[in-house]
Amino acid sequence: MEVIKKAKELAEEIVKTPEYKMMNTSQEAVANDEEGSALLQDMELLQQEYMKSAQEGESEEELKMLEDILQSKHEELMGYEPTAHMIKSKATFDRLIKLINNEITSGITGCAADDCAGCSGCN
Repeated sequence: MEVIKKAKELAEEIVKTPEYKMMNTSQEAVANDEEGSALLQDMELLQQEYMKSAQEGESEEELKMLEDILQSKHEELMGYEPTAHMIKSKATFDRLIKLINNEITSGITGCAADDCAGCSGCN
């Protein structure tokens, strides 16, 4: 199918972007950084604990305490240059992907992604 071929071409172009390259490089750097990897693992475990606690109906006090711990861990991640760089480069790449998705959606619906007020495809 031609559309699948075009999707593969788009993927090939995306991996050539500076946003993708920066994100990939920063992820590799953190993967090879013991402290950065440990920080990310701690954050993931805390997030899982929070989700489990929320699903199990823990008290507001317990959830607030976990939120505070998560916030503190996030600040620690952002205070460590390799993980901060990785998080920022991932956010930049995510913005690029969002722009690409908006263009695809706009092409399908005929609706300009930045002005959907009168668009029947979005409303």
